[in-house]
Amino acid sequence: MSLEPSSPAKPGHALITGTGLLGAHVGRWLLDDGWEVTLLDRAPDHSYLQQILGRSYLDRGATVLTGDLLDPHLTSKTLKGVQPDVVIHTAALIALEAQRNLGLTLDVNVVAPARLATWAAENGAHRFVATSTWGVYDQAYQQPLTEDSPVGPVPQSHYAASKVAMEYTLHSLATTGALSVVVARPSTLYGYAPADAGGPGTAVIERLVRAALRGEPVTVSNAAVTGGELVYAVDAAKVLASAASSTLPDPFTIVLASSGELTDAYELADAIRTHVPSAQVDVDRSPATGPRPPRYAFATDASKTRILLGLDPPSLLKDGIGRYIEAMRGYEAQEEHTR
Repeated sequence: MSLEPSSPAKPGHALITGTGLLGAHVGRWLLDDGWEVTLLDRAPDHSYLQQILGRSYLDRGATVLTGDLLDPHLTSKTLKGVQPDVVIHTAALIALEAQRNLGLTLDVNVVAPARLATWAAENGAHRFVATSTWGVYDQAYQQPLTEDSPVGPVPQSHYAASKVAMEYTLHSLATTGALSVVVARPSTLYGYAPADAGGPGTAVIERLVRAALRGEPVTVSNAAVTGGELVYAVDAAKVLASAASSTLPDPFTIVLASSGELTDAYELADAIRTHVPSAQVDVDRSPATGPRPPRYAFATDASKTRILLGLDPPSLLKDGIGRYIEAMRGYEAQEEHTR
């Protein structure tokens, strides 16, 4: 991987699959940079998109399509006439839903992106950006995680296994010269998400923040948070948006969308207290009882990604939680105003 900073491409047309936490914020970054954006989701949440993209987002160059990645007629009907320069794939089957049904997980997380990338290449797109996970890394690895760190020999979940398979499949496509592929590996995201969206870590943090803002007692689970790496979704989305719009030297590139900071429940509790001083925040030391985000001995080191894409360092936890809470207050004020 060359470490020469990239030059941004001229704004074009981007197709984004998934209108949840990550996809919506990628759309916002690209719209702000002058791109035309088509968003595809099987059940778009238009009220959420208005909050993230702005109430006049359709006038800003955004189009929203309803379609299922598993629909065999998706490309011939729903996407007929859509000719993106770049496809950014954020839709996936995650967490418990992925663990319950391996066959469906492979269809959604491996077959669908491979089919979509092939369609993109055949329709003139030059770049396919796919969302993977930092959960593909070897959890026994005893060094900072970089773009080149080893993938785990035994995936920890169906979700992680499907993302490894997706990465290899798209790498194979990229080597044919059909189009450039970028795989983004985010750590655990937090941020304002649609209802029932995001993984377990995302949902836990949103519940904590909402409770704190309502003045309710907050208990942070030490088992659910400690040892993970949290990244504010707006910063992670910036990585994907930059990967879409940057000139890159190689046909296949891995980038990290992470904060470079491992955290624990006490640090998260302190961050919430800092930005909601009236909140009563405690830490529960009980063992974990549900799914947990990946755990590693060292944090990520995304310096290669930042140099390659020309990015500033992301927010660390305390500042990121502050940005999140400020945004949440703004969205809640919007909701109150429209009632």
